[in-house]
Amino acid sequence: FFKQKTAYEIKECDWSSDVCSSDLQGRRAVAHAFKRPMPELGTIPYGLFTIPEIGMVGESEEALTAKQVPYEVGCAQFREIARGQIVGEQMGMLKLMFHRETRKLLGAHCIGESATEIIHIAQAVMAFNGTIDYFRDAVFNYPTITECYKVAAFDGLNKLCVDDPLEVETPEVHDYRVLEQID
Repeated sequence: FFKQKTAYEIKECDWSSDVCSSDLQGRRAVAHAFKRPMPELGTIPYGLFTIPEIGMVGESEEALTAKQVPYEVGCAQFREIARGQIVGEQMGMLKLMFHRETRKLLGAHCIGESATEIIHIAQAVMAFNGTIDYFRDAVFNYPTITECYKVAAFDGLNKLCVDDPLEVETPEVHDYRVLEQID
């Protein structure tokens, strides 16, 4: 009686993923070796620990355009946020891409101080099929760089209103000129 032996190797294969993907690959290999179920990967964030830092998760604008997905973009500059002003961050920004009709968050890109850390907020919202409305309604600690999520959400939602204004009834116009009194 012979049993088939399987060898597993876990290592970084390319520069497009970070250490967290190796950890995940290791967990998947061990689960497979012991015939344990492993949930689907979902959306994996990418982080570049450069100066400035770069973080991204989900789709890019190029991919959404190629797939002909109707999307909108909301942006926030770190210099607009109180925390950005406190630390003197002039270059950072957060960009959120979301579906124009369902408002589902499709991707997020961030560059600047703490970009690799705050990108996980978008990852969590995407994991639960969340919408841009979450960021509009959420309360963020103040002053933190995560306030960019709220500003970017308002920016994107405002663009929807400009492109697709609400139908508002025009009030009646009355002539309020003073009429001459008749004696």
